[in-house]
Amino acid sequence: MALFAINLILSARLKHLENYFGGLNRIYIIHHLIGGLSFCLLLFHPLFSAVRLVPVSVSFAGALLVPSLNNLPVAYGIVALAIMILTLFFTFHFRPKYQFWRGLHKYLGLAFFFAGLHVFFIPSDVSTNYFLRFYMLLLSTVALLFFTYYTLLGKYLIKKYEYKVTSVEKINEKVIEVSLLALAEKMVYSPGQFVFFKFNNKKIGEEEHPFSISSNPADKFLQIIVKNLGDFTARLKQLEVGTKVTIDGPYGKFSYKNAHHKKQIWIAGGIGITPFLGMFPDVRDDKYSVTLVYVLAKENEAVHLPEMLLHAKEYPNFRVATFGSSERGRITAEIIHHYYGNLDDISIFLCGPPYMMKSLREQFETLGVSSTDIHSEEFEL
Repeated sequence: MALFAINLILSARLKHLENYFGGLNRIYIIHHLIGGLSFCLLLFHPLFSAVRLVPVSVSFAGALLVPSLNNLPVAYGIVALAIMILTLFFTFHFRPKYQFWRGLHKYLGLAFFFAGLHVFFIPSDVSTNYFLRFYMLLLSTVALLFFTYYTLLGKYLIKKYEYKVTSVEKINEKVIEVSLLALAEKMVYSPGQFVFFKFNNKKIGEEEHPFSISSNPADKFLQIIVKNLGDFTARLKQLEVGTKVTIDGPYGKFSYKNAHHKKQIWIAGGIGITPFLGMFPDVRDDKYSVTLVYVLAKENEAVHLPEMLLHAKEYPNFRVATFGSSERGRITAEIIHHYYGNLDDISIFLCGPPYMMKSLREQFETLGVSSTDIHSEEFEL
């Protein structure tokens, strides 16, 4: 129940928590793990309770698994578990679209409410230990407040920014660049952060999706670069100039400013170049020494490579190297180590396909790079 409460708090996109977890993407990873663990514990809880009562009375044990108006505290628990099972069954078995999935998750708040009734009314340590009772009551209340704030009333309470689409440029067959202009207050962000976009266009779908910001805070326009990776991103090519966009953000801690060291290696895989596009214009003086390794299957898939090469020519402390994976195979930490040399006192930034980031992180750790000096940005929240 405590883990369940913590998960509701973590799902509220609290920006203050990003400082402790290293970004919203990290929070969602932890949210996923805690969710699985708490569900397993809750799933086995009635079974363990029933088995414990079998030596006393088989009928008593069976009563714990069957809802009855004669024993409301037990019924509350069974209803809570049933809602969780049905919600997660539809989520994982039918793989619903994002908006329907979000709607399903609202029922987890209802499950938590019934679980709370079960915990506070059934005879247990919570009912006899006043300190434990107060702790669980406080934690549950906070969880429900944050659930209400974000999930039920977020539309009215969470600050959003209104933008409009000013241009949609086709970079190649699979990639487009979208430029947006603030209609009122301009969002303040750091290079490398991401935001949640809701395009008010029925052809595309009005569900909310996260995208890394590819523009620099000094730019007039807010820009994102989108690759066709699924149903929603495929529809974005139908985006029209003038479409209004609601933005929630910014989020994330993926920034060269948050690293321990000024010497840095940025490794981008394909569309993973996006957050680095917002960061490289800031690398101008000798304060930072940055090498960007741009991993591409084919060179014609590069995004804004001429601009980065021009910047590197003007500022020698910023270097760009391309790596063609179709000719040279997968990029490895050994290859980086061979060309760069000493990896001591250096921060590494990774953004690309999940398997690439996971593999490179493990390889760099094997070479002695501390895990705290390896930063990655996960796409799949």
